[in-house]
Amino acid sequence: MKTEVRRFPDLSELSKAAAEFITNLINTTLEDKDFFSLVLSGGNTPRRLYEILAAAPLADRVPWSRVHLFWGDERCVAQDHPDSNFKMANELLISKVALPQDNVHRIAVETGPPDEVARAYEQVLKRFFGGGSPNFDLVLLGMGKDGHTASLFPKDSVLLEQVKNVAAVYPTAASVAVPRITITFPAINRAACAMFLVSGKDKHAVFKAIIGRADRAGPTYPAALVEPREKLIWFVEDFD
Repeated sequence: MKTEVRRFPDLSELSKAAAEFITNLINTTLEDKDFFSLVLSGGNTPRRLYEILAAAPLADRVPWSRVHLFWGDERCVAQDHPDSNFKMANELLISKVALPQDNVHRIAVETGPPDEVARAYEQVLKRFFGGGSPNFDLVLLGMGKDGHTASLFPKDSVLLEQVKNVAAVYPTAASVAVPRITITFPAINRAACAMFLVSGKDKHAVFKAIIGRADRAGPTYPAALVEPREKLIWFVEDFD
């Protein structure tokens, strides 16, 4: 796995560069594949990224009919709730581009209890990837000031998961303390590429700890456990 860090003066420049990187990666990958599988991140950091991807000129460069969207995690709230990761992506990106609805593979949290929803999304992934484990082309990730990523929080037993690709989690210290559905490290680390978007001074110390010694940071900061098959790239708002 190759690790790369790109630093930017602010979130605006970070988002522009990330959107360009994603657009180029989609087109390069589609030279050899029929589709591109992209896992979206929630939270506030990717909002501007989604807006840029949804607008000209980048939106016109992406063959959206061949892009399939998945989610790294979702909160167990209604899909039109302000805290819904799907709602944010739908309003800023999905509804703005020529993306077939069949290419949108959201986590249907309204269909049952969290553990049932997790099992159902596991089946969604298996069906899409031909009955096997998911092999995403790109997983977008954020990072909390506690080092969590997706909904993989410090000290949670799901960090040790080695078989399931999707799990229900019940965080109590999260900013929105509701049950969540998350993809797990087996799914994240089978991806070809993982891409962190990190903005905010309160996250910088954790980022530096992970980059300095990821092997030691892992037990404390879940983001340090991300190890995709080919490339890990950090887009970071620089405060040094």
